[in-house]
Amino acid sequence: MDAPPLVDHARARAAGAHERLPGFIYGTLVVLTMIVVGAKAYPDEPGVVAALVVVTAAVLWLAHVYAHGVALSVSEEKRLSLDIDLFSRGGMRVLEKIRRQGYDVLAARPAISKAERVGLLLGSLARMAFSRAA
Repeated sequence: MDAPPLVDHARARAAGAHERLPGFIYGTLVVLTMIVVGAKAYPDEPGVVAALVVVTAAVLWLAHVYAHGVALSVSEEKRLSLDIDLFSRGGMRVLEKIRRQGYDVLAARPAISKAERVGLLLGSLARMAFSRAA
């Protein structure tokens, strides 16, 4: 049995890295912006600046994970797509609330209300119904 050629794997990884480059650049700019803004807003509190940077980086990473989940919900098995879609969109809603409160997750914990949950469920069900009809 022949081993798979390493060149093909290297090319695939290089192509994937090229597609992710804009995200890396954007993420780096956002984190650097948080450092500069935090340093100006809290010049004597490096711990607060570090916390802002960590939370910002976590929110950016999770937004990417949830966006990938939304894409999976469209392409994966239909029986899992509702769960994946709800999890991803619910996570993205929480991240949006974190952004709106200035990434300060220590002062207030963002939550999704019952009305928002119902809206997310109805939206997911509608997307599934229209994707099946197409």
